[in-house]
Amino acid sequence: MASQSENPGVLTRFRVMLSLSAGLRWRDINSAHQFMHVRFPQDPWPLRILKLLRWSLNVMWREISESLPWVTFDEALSHTPYWLTAENPLQNHPWADDQQARLPETAAAVVVGAGFGGAAVAYHWSKHGTEPLVVLERQEAASGSAGRNAGIVVMSGGSYGGYYVYSPVLEYLTETQPELSPAERDERSARFAAAYVRAVQASHEMIKQTIETEGIDCDYARKGWMIFTDPVAQPRLEAALALASRLDNRDLVRRDPGQILERGGVNSEFEGAESLGSATWHPARWVWGILEVALRSPNVQLFTHTTVQSVERDGASYIVHTDRGVIRSRHVVNATESHTPAVFGEFLSPFPHLVTPHKEQAVHAVGGPQSMKPQVGVSEPLGFFVRIAQGGIVYGSDHTPVEPHRAG
Repeated sequence: MASQSENPGVLTRFRVMLSLSAGLRWRDINSAHQFMHVRFPQDPWPLRILKLLRWSLNVMWREISESLPWVTFDEALSHTPYWLTAENPLQNHPWADDQQARLPETAAAVVVGAGFGGAAVAYHWSKHGTEPLVVLERQEAASGSAGRNAGIVVMSGGSYGGYYVYSPVLEYLTETQPELSPAERDERSARFAAAYVRAVQASHEMIKQTIETEGIDCDYARKGWMIFTDPVAQPRLEAALALASRLDNRDLVRRDPGQILERGGVNSEFEGAESLGSATWHPARWVWGILEVALRSPNVQLFTHTTVQSVERDGASYIVHTDRGVIRSRHVVNATESHTPAVFGEFLSPFPHLVTPHKEQAVHAVGGPQSMKPQVGVSEPLGFFVRIAQGGIVYGSDHTPVEPHRAG
């Protein structure tokens, strides 16, 4: 098996290339465009295309072909996100227990979406609110991004810490405020990044405290996130580490290949980094857990399988139109994330592209390298990996913009 893996025949390699090429979809072309933008941003387009072709040929001819003997695929792959295969205590709520349930005609606040944001609003309202709040969800709670992600609680802004936001803010200021000096743009971007890091770190501490206080079972484990790189991505990582040092962000620290292997169980030829405060969890169980706590309050209601069709302003209040009826509310909270342009498009003016949906591709698989440490997030320039508590590995890649109507 080892020799077969190392030396597949020429015909096998050609079959792999033809099969992969024939299976290309339009979103794969979009992903290739995004790949070139991320990996080779400084190169002119002709050179980007040549580098993409070289990378693609290497992956198809060598890496995939030589990996196939070690991989098996189920004949019928499940399209249900792994996190959503767990038992949902709020399945079809409230209709599962009360088929005659009806939406209220009025509420102090309506929350559209029962994912990370909507569940958090409901939780805090249950602790401090004194009037009715209604959460509306078009599918099941956590059925959107909350149930379709890497399962990593990121401490400080992606695998590059504060640089994750420093870089796009600097680019934005360069385009929109040319009257500022480079030093002023740099200082403003750094201040923004510092505030972002502090906010995310504080949020993570509150998440940890809530899990402990409420006894939420969501497989939370704070074991860090290992980041390793390659020659193309190394300059970005070095810039991220330099910014972390400048901002005194002690969460992002340098790791050499030996430390990456020891702490994450993965091999790297290059130096990398670690986000010390990052954690892993079962994201859907977290959402279900805090929603269950929220629903103990008589002031909070959840209605799943209820599609919000439109929201209109009516004087000092709003009218929320759904496929189950209409609710008049003083406040509306948008927690739809990628569906925002479709549901709240008229409220985005004059910034119609303020929220841009992105889509990743991910999979859960059994097996994987036994050296990978459980519940330690791992990322490299082209993807992320986690050996999860329940067994197997969740891994994925891509981060391609999609049209709002294709979100979800």
